[in-house]
Order: sequence, then structure tokens, then C-alpha cells
Amino acid sequence: NYEEAMRRVRKLLELDFEAEAEKQPNPHYNVVWAVFEAFNK
Repeated sequence: NYEEAMRRVRKLLELDFEAEAEKQPNPHYNVVWAVFEAFNK
């Protein structure tokens, strides 16, 4: 469903990427969140 996909994307884009990276115990997630943040700028 298009509306559901757009809600999920909007929710992802509204996240605080640095805070999300700190929540993860695995340091590799820091890279994932950094990539999301770079594309979001």
C-alpha cells in the first residue's frame, strides 16, 4: 500500500539518527545510521 510505505519512510526520515545509532550495541549500525543521515541532508 502506497500510503503505508510513505508513512514508514516519513517516520524513518524524522528520526534522530545519532540517537538511534547510540541505541544499538553493534558498532556496525553506526555506519548504517550515518549513511541514512548523509542521504537525508
